[in-house]
Amino acid sequence: MRTAFFGGTFDPIHNGHLALAREVLNRGLADRILLVPAATPPHKNIRQISPFEHRLAMVRLAIRNEPGFEWSDVEMRRTGKSYTIDTLAELSASGRYGEILLLIGSDSLRQLHLWFRCHDLVRDYRMIVYPRRDETITESELRLHWSPEETEKLLSFLLVPAPEFAFSSTQIREIVKKEGIKKISELVSSAVAGYIATHRLYS
Repeated sequence: MRTAFFGGTFDPIHNGHLALAREVLNRGLADRILLVPAATPPHKNIRQISPFEHRLAMVRLAIRNEPGFEWSDVEMRRTGKSYTIDTLAELSASGRYGEILLLIGSDSLRQLHLWFRCHDLVRDYRMIVYPRRDETITESELRLHWSPEETEKLLSFLLVPAPEFAFSSTQIREIVKKEGIKKISELVSSAVAGYIATHRLYS
């Protein structure tokens, strides 16, 4: 059993997240997707993101009819910063998830050298890296921060081709704020849109 760990703030989770996760399953790269909202993201201002309970609720709504998708609140149950390597170690120790692969975007790969215990992360876990628009990764860029062996390993994780999306959670929040909830009907599931409207998120 292979589990693709898909972490993020998910503020909100959108159709791009879901399409990407489906692609991973359809290609047989993992047997299930585990979506894990970050409780206290180390690289973001916690005051600028929605409370964890809202972000987790939207994840649960978005995947309720998605076979092969699961969610976890593991990061809410642990104090301190949400360091990915700590979360992966805890999930691995549980014995429930088989081999765990880290699913990240090329934008995260570009910043991976800044992550906590980044070299341990690359050594101990395989990854699936999906492309983000205008975030193409080159071997020469990786070599600025990684050994030749690490660079080769990281390049082997690139998912090509893969779906790319011209919108982000940040843009969705701005659309809701400026134009209203109806303008995001094609960007998030109807259940997530309803939740955003009910709780007046981003407006």
